Amino acid sequence: MSRMWEQAVEDFDITAAAARAGISFDDYYEEELRADCPFCDDTRARLGMNSRTKLFHCFNCDAAGNVLGFLMRVLGMTYEAATEMILAGRSRRRGLTELRARVEVHRTVNTARAIELPTEFEPLVLPETARSHRFWRYLRRRGYSDDLIRQYGIGFARAGRFAWRVIIPVVLYGQLMTFIARAVSQEQRPKYRSPPDANNSRVLFNLERVAGRETVVLVEGAFDALRIPDQAVATLGTHLSQAQRTLLLRAGVRRVVICWDEDDTGLPQAYAAARALRGRMEVLQAALPEGADPGQLSVAELQEAIRAARPPVGRGAFRRTAAMAQPRKITQATE
Repeated sequence: MSRMWEQAVEDFDITAAAARAGISFDDYYEEELRADCPFCDDTRARLGMNSRTKLFHCFNCDAAGNVLGFLMRVLGMTYEAATEMILAGRSRRRGLTELRARVEVHRTVNTARAIELPTEFEPLVLPETARSHRFWRYLRRRGYSDDLIRQYGIGFARAGRFAWRVIIPVVLYGQLMTFIARAVSQEQRPKYRSPPDANNSRVLFNLERVAGRETVVLVEGAFDALRIPDQAVATLGTHLSQAQRTLLLRAGVRRVVICWDEDDTGLPQAYAAARALRGRMEVLQAALPEGADPGQLSVAELQEAIRAARPPVGRGAFRRTAAMAQPRKITQATE
């Protein structure tokens, strides 16, 4: 996370933004603000918001996240619009031109080459048209709501290198890091494509939405994370890099539930990730059915696997044991 972005978040007037949704924050104690929770309709001011970091948590329904997730959920904003609101809020004191220039410097320093969405990219917006119907149908068949599709800025391409693919932008702290292009036809190969200059190992998809949670579910792909978007982050592959481990630690994660595919690739890599995180946070393995893909399970089945998560056992791969069948309750990860 850049210092520039941290300062923009700290300067942002969250009380004024929340008031647009009818949410009234009051001072509570030191840096904490309190309000009635809009997510569970609690009226006892159980929603806490840190006035400096803008991380929020409801002590009634356990909803949690950062300021971007808050704006997206309560104001129905897209990720990009919420980011722009935060930057514009800071611009009133520091100058939007100067701020945007510093964003570009940060982008240049942290990426060898700027990533852009393909020129053929079209956002999925309602109402549907003849051009977008096939892509809407594919995503709905996978169980993703219209609202979720809009929140994540998902789109599609009908021509070019990424033709006939659904495209999911992967944004971190306001910067487009990469994107995932998924074929909508079983005959298309390869199934997934990313931009050639992207470094997927330096990003965790959906990290900002779950920031502030002590427990997160670690999945392989963006589509897996979208099954449980308030809990999961995706490594975009079966490897947890050093940069991704650092992102988890900086986000305040204390417990990880690894939920990678139950196959010959996912299992050994999951054990390697568990070893890499040992001593830094608690690591558990979700008890998926043998050979299961999280993205193909129902939300109920996925939550059951998370509830039954146990510490990993074995060398080079997880081994099923009788203990794995005994559920271990994880309150924050199983809402």
